[in-house]
Amino acid sequence: MRKLAGDLGLPITRPHPAVSERSVAIGMGEILYNEKVVAAVGPDVALHLQALYSDPRGMNLRNEIAHGLMDAGQFYWHLGNLIVHSLLLLGLWKEFGRRPKPVRTPTPKQ
Repeated sequence: MRKLAGDLGLPITRPHPAVSERSVAIGMGEILYNEKVVAAVGPDVALHLQALYSDPRGMNLRNEIAHGLMDAGQFYWHLGNLIVHSLLLLGLWKEFGRRPKPVRTPTPKQ
């Protein structure tokens, strides 16, 4: 996520709140809710990643896994599939913007 933010020209660190001349990394949740990131990956992908990793109303896997809140018995194959899927999305995010959006034409009523 930080690579994506950096590619968009967004800062990936900020000054440390207590230690001068030091910085801390910007969190995943802040990146996922950034307007430029949402515009770059598209609202559907952004919502998917937010619900999967950072929104407390969703699966919130980033906190559950990174902070050790999830027991090993809770990690099933479907979570692995979702994580791999999200990594594929992140690897292809630049392709989403290059592809022309499909034009939907209304079908004539008969």
